[in-house]
Amino acid sequence: MDYTSVNKREKKEKSKIILYAMILCLIADEFFLRLLPKFVALIAKYSGQELRSSDLLTKYCMGIGVRVVGILVFIYLIRKMKFDRWFTYRIKKEYFLISWLFIIYIFTNIEIGDFGQVSIVTVLCMVLEAMCIGFFEELVFRGTILTMFLEKFHSTKKEIVFSVVTSSLIFGVFHLSNLFTNGNVIEVFSQVIYTFIIGIAFSALYVRTNNNLLWCCILHGLFDMASGFGDFTKVVEQEQAAAQETISIMPYLINIGLFLPLLVYSLFLLRKAECKIVTK
Repeated sequence: MDYTSVNKREKKEKSKIILYAMILCLIADEFFLRLLPKFVALIAKYSGQELRSSDLLTKYCMGIGVRVVGILVFIYLIRKMKFDRWFTYRIKKEYFLISWLFIIYIFTNIEIGDFGQVSIVTVLCMVLEAMCIGFFEELVFRGTILTMFLEKFHSTKKEIVFSVVTSSLIFGVFHLSNLFTNGNVIEVFSQVIYTFIIGIAFSALYVRTNNNLLWCCILHGLFDMASGFGDFTKVVEQEQAAAQETISIMPYLINIGLFLPLLVYSLFLLRKAECKIVTK
């Protein structure tokens, strides 16, 4: 057997899939999260309606709308590529035991806001948007990109780890687009690092729950919802204003450090990594 030829072919295959994954990532970010909201705002402006992103209800409704469109498109892509044959949907009680650390992170991520300043409709829209974010990102990164890697590389534990790490790295890099809306470079790069860790966590969970994408979507949505409550307080705005005046790297290093236990536990879950296409 010509091992050199095999290795070259394998590297070429990996490079091709990474390229496809980056293209899908760009479509998810640039089209659904950037161009589509601008298009909707432009249509509204010509219709005599000014959409202000500073208004929370408008922000949530826009976020829900564009992500629902994205969810439908990626469900179509997943079915078209027949990736859905990988998924299971039944949530078993042992998933709660596997996910104990994830659940702790959800509760510790809760930010208490001043609900007296907002309507119940605004709160409900925040919750719905957070769940849409969870479902959209999981469909893109675990349902499509990770599954695309596993479709080719799932025969050995080494291949599964490669698929998990590479797709999670793309998930982290995906958040570099926040540089266009956030002037704090340190904050954005710290976000890239901890979202990389979160990507590994959800990928490990996906693998260990027999490819249960629904469970990952729910936990991801709850995680985003927990931090979303912080939108309803002026304290967040004051902290952001203070951060612009004096930028210190230490809080961001601490924040990354808080995610290290999740990384260790996720790698622990991957020790028994095994992927099989589900027989429907």
